[in-house]
Amino acid sequence: MDFNNKFGRFVLSLFTVIALCSMTLLAYNSVITNKEVSQLREANQLILKQNTENNKKQILLKLIDSKFGTKLPIAQKVKLCDTIYNVSQIRQVPLDTVCAVIEQESGWNPNVTSPVNAKGLMQIMPSTAKPYLMIDKIPYNSDILYDPVINVTIGISYLADLHEGHIESGKSQRGDFTYALHSYNAGPTATAQIYSQKFDATYQGSVNSKAKKYASIGL
Repeated sequence: MDFNNKFGRFVLSLFTVIALCSMTLLAYNSVITNKEVSQLREANQLILKQNTENNKKQILLKLIDSKFGTKLPIAQKVKLCDTIYNVSQIRQVPLDTVCAVIEQESGWNPNVTSPVNAKGLMQIMPSTAKPYLMIDKIPYNSDILYDPVINVTIGISYLADLHEGHIESGKSQRGDFTYALHSYNAGPTATAQIYSQKFDATYQGSVNSKAKKYASIGL
């Protein structure tokens, strides 16, 4: 009887130890599983983001192809697409806004010249372009702004710098390109004169309307 009691207690203790080990193992596996789930979620989010960005580039390339047709070789279209996309990302200018400014300024015509000698896709003045060209050690010539890649690189950078200037002055919030677009169209001096005043926002309204159109197709 005493033997049976001891044996019974031993078996009970053994089962208790086994149960505790099993619970510990399950808990450990649960921790690993939760960590793996978190990693999978992060990976999926990264993949979704990459897919979204890849889709934007594809949409942009199709847009450029539709605007230029056979006037621009495919390799140059791809280079222009990459330039617009990459510079927009680096300088934090919305892609839809960039496309809207190009349409507003030149109607996607890289060879247009305004009466005041603004040139190319984003209608860059030679005096505006020269400092940017100097940074990259690119010599200026009268035709250089008709190069779509050089033109948009300068145009996007200039718009971004105008935006940063208005932020630093405390007159604009990041992401609000109202004053930057006014400066792009009328010049920084003109914008400084209308701070805190009502002003003609026809240009900004037109660009914003076009930006919404580009945003609606996925840019």
